[in-house]
Amino acid sequence: MTNPLPGPSRRTQDRAGKTDSPTPRFAQFGERWCGDLQSDRNRTGGRAASGHGADLVTINNQSFPAKLIGAALLVGMFGLKWLVDHGALPKQRLEEYYSSCVAGIFRTLRFGTGEAHGRAEMMEFSYLAEQQAITYNAGRYTIDLARIPGALAALAKQLLEMEATGDRARVEAWFAKYDRMPQELKTALAATSSIPVDINPVFAFADRVQ
Repeated sequence: MTNPLPGPSRRTQDRAGKTDSPTPRFAQFGERWCGDLQSDRNRTGGRAASGHGADLVTINNQSFPAKLIGAALLVGMFGLKWLVDHGALPKQRLEEYYSSCVAGIFRTLRFGTGEAHGRAEMMEFSYLAEQQAITYNAGRYTIDLARIPGALAALAKQLLEMEATGDRARVEAWFAKYDRMPQELKTALAATSSIPVDINPVFAFADRVQ
């Protein structure tokens, strides 16, 4: 299991009143960081690029929700690698970051692909599999850590180009190609049906607080 989402370090306190050391919240950093980055970009994004007179922010949010969500994750992971390369984050945890990213794809796909988040993750999975950044063998999936950085960067470039130009036909063709769940993935996800998709936390205090 990976650490929680990034943010301020958290402390836990036991019954004796002892406080442990802060827990770095690095895992899945890309998803949170990129979500904030992409949201800001969508609010301040370019208008009328490449000769299009329409407001591209409006076009993208109306027409391409799955693409926007996909771009958010990918831009974040690209930025995460940049931070590692420039010494802002520990290089030894890069494998954890990529593993967390792919694990997040699998978790989302367990909820299905009927809405934008599921479609975005299905598209990302299919592209990464095509690029052999994720491979399947004998019921198990493996991450190729040498291939996945380049594959994520290339996919981010594709999606950002679609966003910048507002090219509806290109987006529709892209998702028609990659928004399909292969049978081996369906089988693999079905095998996890006994595993909860989320947790139901039990708190140390009573349900009713007065």
